[in-house]
Amino acid sequence: MNVNYKFFLICVSLLFSCYGNFIFSSATESYKIVENTSKPKNGIIDVVLSDEFTIESGKNSEVFGYISKIELDEKDNIYLLDSNRHKIISFYKNGKFRFEFGRKGEGPGDLKNPKDFFVSNKNIFVLGYKIIHFFSNGSFKKNVIMNSHINNFFVSKNNIILSYSIFNRKTKEVAIGSFDLFGGKKKELKKYFFENIVTKRSGKRNIYYQIPHSFKFSLCFSRINNSKIVFGFSDDYSLFILNSDSKIILNIKKVVDKIPITSKTKKKIMDRLIKKLKSWSGNIIKRSLQLPDYYPFFSEIISDEKERLYVLNVQKDESLNEKYIYDVFNKNGIYIHKIVLSKQPEVIRNGYLYFTDYDEMVVKRYKMKNWN
Repeated sequence: MNVNYKFFLICVSLLFSCYGNFIFSSATESYKIVENTSKPKNGIIDVVLSDEFTIESGKNSEVFGYISKIELDEKDNIYLLDSNRHKIISFYKNGKFRFEFGRKGEGPGDLKNPKDFFVSNKNIFVLGYKIIHFFSNGSFKKNVIMNSHINNFFVSKNNIILSYSIFNRKTKEVAIGSFDLFGGKKKELKKYFFENIVTKRSGKRNIYYQIPHSFKFSLCFSRINNSKIVFGFSDDYSLFILNSDSKIILNIKKVVDKIPITSKTKKKIMDRLIKKLKSWSGNIIKRSLQLPDYYPFFSEIISDEKERLYVLNVQKDESLNEKYIYDVFNKNGIYIHKIVLSKQPEVIRNGYLYFTDYDEMVVKRYKMKNWN
């Protein structure tokens, strides 16, 4: 009896020491899985922010049109994508103007409806209807014509473009994929079912209706120190890390219950949209809204220089609308902190938070006083 009891204790001890950290292996891939509980290892921090500086304009004090992206290079120089003015504007890390480049057009080096960009050591890649490759000083290098439409991308040291594709209307899927910059080889890595796009016939063409909202499941994607990417689909708390060879090396999971979206909340959202979208019929709004049965587990992922991941919680309490709550995981996938911020960062780097104030259309940097 005593021997059996000791054997039982040993088995329980081994089980708990292995729980949350194991290897997934199949015929085609093998990677580590880290499963976290719902509570962070080191508790909750309400981060105190102090205003450092504001960037209000570019060259010749020309005000910004619309800042759609902030990037930092290895020296913490700042780059802004002004999609309305079809320009990239660069500033030193103290906020002083460096240079700008770009103009609207379709010729070599011209930018047409730029929607994303990526800065690496000696290169700047801008995504529009093609990828445009510039040297780090903004001079044009070459165009990369894509035969598929992509959003959000990263170019690895092996010249592999890692990206996620736009919604495919036929398969109703979004996919994480890779594309060889020189060889042209494409590979799909992960697929997720997305949503039905509501269509309405108008004469000889179809009109597509979509209503973006914070409760919609989405594919989130972020770069990690110019060497890896992280992505996850928000219907499940499961994040995947890809290396520069487009191989999954880590799967981070967090055990958390699904929280239903009540019929009362759905009706409230629906009534608000009917008042706002007066030209749309109630039936079109209802079909386009497509509220899920439960809240998404997250709505954004960003990373910092220590390869920590910041996963933005979807706010379910309207009284906390001015607060942004992030789960923070270390580079090994361990859930270490939950932090509360008063601003929604686009970049976190070396203890600073970079934020676009869209009311004033300026970029601000804040010091995170009790976080590093």
